[in-house]
Amino acid sequence: MDEFLDAIKKMLDDASLYIDLLRPEVELRACIELKDAGQAVSMVLGGEVKVLEGCVNPDLKISMSNDVFWDVYQGRADAYALVARGRASEKRPVEVEICSKDREKEVWESIKALLTYFFVLGKIKVRKLLPELAGQAHGAHPIPLVY
Repeated sequence: MDEFLDAIKKMLDDASLYIDLLRPEVELRACIELKDAGQAVSMVLGGEVKVLEGCVNPDLKISMSNDVFWDVYQGRADAYALVARGRASEKRPVEVEICSKDREKEVWESIKALLTYFFVLGKIKVRKLLPELAGQAHGAHPIPLVY
């Protein structure tokens, strides 16, 4: 858990220049879960951004396998592209779930911000548009260009 927690804290530090884009008007909790490893952390996005061990009262969940997380962390995969799918029932390497249905619009904005600013390496966020980072979805390599 320590290595995963340290990686999340490093990613949060890397996103520090973009922190205002990650913070919604009202506090929101984002759970990042490694399903196969049984590990989860929660980021409390609000006035002060905090990281907590475990999945604590999440408004949204972003789930993936341990291997996918480390591929994203090391720049070998693009989390945003790995969410893309042809239909809602299709399973993808990175799954998102809205836990607070009453805040759906705000939660979707936070999901997009996390995938754009948090899950991209480095202090200055540059998205590499390479098919090999995208994986496969419905017979193609989805690469998010502009959101």
